[in-house]
Amino acid sequence: MEKTNVKELAKELISGRRLNRQDDLSFLLSADLDELCEASDNIRKELCGNKVNLCVVINGRQGGCSENCKFCSQSAHNHSGIEVKPFLDVDVIVEDCITDNKCRILLKVFAFGNIIIM
Repeated sequence: MEKTNVKELAKELISGRRLNRQDDLSFLLSADLDELCEASDNIRKELCGNKVNLCVVINGRQGGCSENCKFCSQSAHNHSGIEVKPFLDVDVIVEDCITDNKCRILLKVFAFGNIIIM
């Protein structure tokens, strides 16, 4: 990518340009913060509008997970001191989502590899 400025890049992105690993975006590191914020807000307005999609994550169980993810406090291999609780009942999760007008559920429980999409 040729040397450019934040506003030019924002216009290009709004017009459909997609960035790739070869693009030199190092100029963003020294760009004016207000200019960056304005450009990112313009991109958001044009491409997403003022709507927000929320994603809520719930753990299917708390602690005691058999996976050994070094970063995760839920792993039985890590001694985080959290209270271990059993798997949540899937029917209860689904009913809560329906009651709260959430139309799509994605639940992945690593121990069983189950994926439920509604």
